[in-house]
Amino acid sequence: MIDVEWIEGRAMGIARAFGIKSIELVQASRNVIYRGRLGERSVALRLPRGTYWSLGEIRSEADFGRFLKEEGRLKVSRPVESLEGDHVVTIEGPKGELLHVTCWEWMEGRSINNEDATPEFFEKVGRLVARFHDAAERYRPRRETELRPLWKDSPLLDVGTIDAMKHPDSLRMAELVNKVIERVDCIEKTDANFGVIHADLHVRNMNLDTEGAFQVFDFDNCERGYFASDLANAILSNLFSPLTRGWRERGVFEEQQQIVIERMIRGYRSVRELGVGSDEFWDFFLLRHAVTYYHYLRDPRFDERPDGLKEEIGAFVRLMEEGKTELVDEAREWVLKMVNGKC
Repeated sequence: MIDVEWIEGRAMGIARAFGIKSIELVQASRNVIYRGRLGERSVALRLPRGTYWSLGEIRSEADFGRFLKEEGRLKVSRPVESLEGDHVVTIEGPKGELLHVTCWEWMEGRSINNEDATPEFFEKVGRLVARFHDAAERYRPRRETELRPLWKDSPLLDVGTIDAMKHPDSLRMAELVNKVIERVDCIEKTDANFGVIHADLHVRNMNLDTEGAFQVFDFDNCERGYFASDLANAILSNLFSPLTRGWRERGVFEEQQQIVIERMIRGYRSVRELGVGSDEFWDFFLLRHAVTYYHYLRDPRFDERPDGLKEEIGAFVRLMEEGKTELVDEAREWVLKMVNGKC
């Protein structure tokens, strides 16, 4: 990735292309995010530290965000145009690579915290995911040549460059993930089960407005994929979010995990159907759980994580190798029961 120092030295000049007068650094990870002032409003300037997406894919992200904002049924961050009237400003990186910079409306609101983590909250998140999919079913891109990548081409599922020495289970996990990808990719794609998905809908990418309504931002990972996959990912993303901090230590993670799964699926089904069968949904749930573990395994700080998580990953790999499709003994039963509408 490009050094943050290199980006910092150019950020203000790039900000001016959007008419931004001042900026402050907010976050530096895969993207470097600045908060800026544009007239009387705040905006988020996003500078990538690599060539993650093509120009067309970035334009497609902005077009989807524009559609959601203009439709007005969901509270989302709007893409901001540059002074040249474009949603993207392209600059040359330190090695001549092209970096596509975007700017988005800053969503003022309250951060979601542990006190919000009630069964009712997770049911609301399930409904939110379903409303996104309702909107995606209505969405038609302005230019068909500029589309987000397919779900199976997402960098999050790129397991072909594993350093197996990082952890004994890394290579085995990658092989298992690829097997599940092959299986779910055979599902027929229809308007009712496939479209543009957020792919990263967790509490760090949303907040609450003054009336307690969800506001969603950060469409950087949006892709064309199965809606069931997006719901499965939202369930897992929230299970591994700051909301659940302390659950394992208090010995309540398994109990609370059941509640999160049940309530999010119940909330989703109150708005729309899943669009796939129960076994197919389970495949997506399994895949997303495997990918979550896989990225934990690739983290150089993996050995600093709690022993309980390491044991959970090892048990998960062994279960999959035995041909089973459960994360823990009860989890598959919970998911299938909810998907079949028995709760």
